[in-house]
Amino acid sequence: TQARKPLQAFLSQEASAKSPITDLFSPSLSKRVEWSQEAKISERQSSVAMYYLDKGDYLRAATLGYEAVLTKIIQKLPGNLDVQNYSVRDKIKNQIRDKSIVLSPEELTSLRNLSNTRNALAHGSRSSDGAIQKAMSTEQELRDFLAEALAQLNKI
Repeated sequence: TQARKPLQAFLSQEASAKSPITDLFSPSLSKRVEWSQEAKISERQSSVAMYYLDKGDYLRAATLGYEAVLTKIIQKLPGNLDVQNYSVRDKIKNQIRDKSIVLSPEELTSLRNLSNTRNALAHGSRSSDGAIQKAMSTEQELRDFLAEALAQLNKI
């Protein structure tokens, strides 16, 4: 989150400092940091998750997608909670687990799918969830599963 302001300043300066050298790097650099233009942190997390999905970095895509869902859930809760505070995030995760915070079916599915996919990828273990097992069967299945899970972020 602290990279956003320097990136925005850099991008505004870059636009005015056109040269043949900057023209070589500008398109790929702009694509890489376009997330910094998003207004909400959950949108920035989602944008970076999509970037990593496009690059085939499925672990990062699942991890950032999960964080984006959790951030959206926290932002909806009363009390203007600090979504960047680890203690707050951990407390909310525990409340979701013990069902003292009730999620919509879409929120619960997104959170579960992205968490279980992240765990299967990070630990190299077989998930007990049949949908995750199917998603892990081929790279295309995994890509499609994560693309659908990340698309669900817009519906939450």
